[in-house]
Amino acid sequence: MSTGMKHVIAIPHGKTDTVADLVACIGVSDHPVDFDSLDKDPCRIFVMTLSPTNKTGPHLQFLAEVSLLFKSAEKRREILATTSKQAIIDILTSD
Repeated sequence: MSTGMKHVIAIPHGKTDTVADLVACIGVSDHPVDFDSLDKDPCRIFVMTLSPTNKTGPHLQFLAEVSLLFKSAEKRREILATTSKQAIIDILTSD
C-alpha cells in the first residue's frame, strides 16, 4: 500500500531491528514525485521514519502527529517555499 497521503505529503515508514527508538527525517523535493497518493497528486514533502520492530506505540503516535502537523495548508506552503533547514524546523515547531 502506498504511503502517499494527500496534499503533496508522503510518509514512507518501516520497522527494523537496527534502531532502538523511532528515528525520522524530512525531505522536500523541488520536483513532484508520483507516489500513488490517496488524492492522486504527486508528493513533494516526505517524512520518513524507522522504528524498532518491538515498539508499536511510538510509531503510530508519530504518524498521527505528523498527519496533524501537515493539516495546515499554510504550513505546507511555507515548507515548500523555503530552502532553509532551520526554517522548516521553525515552521513545524511553531503553533
